[in-house]
Amino acid sequence: MNRGLSTGIALVAVQAVLVGGYLLVREGTRGGAPIPRAEPVETIASPMPDLVVRYIDGSSKNLAELRGRPLLLHFWATWCPPCRQELPHLLTLAESGNTHVLLIALDDDWAPVRRFLERPVPATMALADGGQVRSRFGIHELPESFVIDRTGNMTLRFRGPQDWTAAATLERLSKAMR
Repeated sequence: MNRGLSTGIALVAVQAVLVGGYLLVREGTRGGAPIPRAEPVETIASPMPDLVVRYIDGSSKNLAELRGRPLLLHFWATWCPPCRQELPHLLTLAESGNTHVLLIALDDDWAPVRRFLERPVPATMALADGGQVRSRFGIHELPESFVIDRTGNMTLRFRGPQDWTAAATLERLSKAMR
């Protein structure tokens, strides 16, 4: 085999190893096996778990108290880059008044949220214990959102960041919240 061909084969092998390593890291691993990637939007039918959230004014509320009207429940954190990118669009959606939105930060306290927002914390934002959120809602990555119907059932799950300004996303959200 000539030297040029050997070098070419070696470069292709190195590229294959690098691409494979990248894909494993991107997809995540658990016990050496790749974690299957979920669909970004999933239709579900299960009761909303109990969860106590804390508001900036010091009050607390159980999510069960929010039953009676459709709700977009969004979990995020200031340390999550995709969360930080999509949050301004969710704040706009919440402030429009067309959609009842509750933005739940999984940060330990309000200080990082205040620094990130650089404005007063809106009434549509709360804090919750990240461990409880992960165990009760089955969240493994942030951000994640759920549509809750009037009776308190979760009907739609948005996994990962979404384009909350896209017509298709808004249409799907609108239909799910009727």
